[in-house]
Amino acid sequence: DRQADGRQCRAERNVDRPLQLVCQRRFYCGHGLRCLHQDRYEEAAERVKAYVEKKAFWGDWITGRGWTQDKWDGQFPTVAELDPVTGPYPAFLQAKHGHAAWVNTAALERCGITDETPDPPGGHIMRDENGHATGIMLERAIELIAPHVPKPPDHVLADYMLSAQDLALSAGLTGIHDY
Repeated sequence: DRQADGRQCRAERNVDRPLQLVCQRRFYCGHGLRCLHQDRYEEAAERVKAYVEKKAFWGDWITGRGWTQDKWDGQFPTVAELDPVTGPYPAFLQAKHGHAAWVNTAALERCGITDETPDPPGGHIMRDENGHATGIMLERAIELIAPHVPKPPDHVLADYMLSAQDLALSAGLTGIHDY
């Protein structure tokens, strides 16, 4: 490229692999509980409880993202921690890495998942020693829940996309590709 005075100028491109920017912006913009990175899953459950008490969620699903069992000594939480704090509302809380989801009994029931539901190909429904679903969905098992979670209206999604674009540009990203 040339500048108006004829000098050469080089514009660096900073392109990243596919990111979940729109999803991240959804939670950043307040549509879903985010940053569930407390040191103990009981603390994360308390954060969900406060969120429910404020009725800060839209629709009838509690959504969130950001927990990781790595902070919890590798221990996954269960419905036993989530059910008491979510009331009658189904909850879908994705792990920070996106490869697991923590759901409550209301979500399992709403989605027709029982102790007899088989693991989908490429996924796993975690179960306790008695064969009961614990509320942790791994990999492709997340797809048994996710389609039931209400999606934001198109105009809200467009706002998330613009916000995500602004965030990417502010960080120096000039392109994102999908392969």
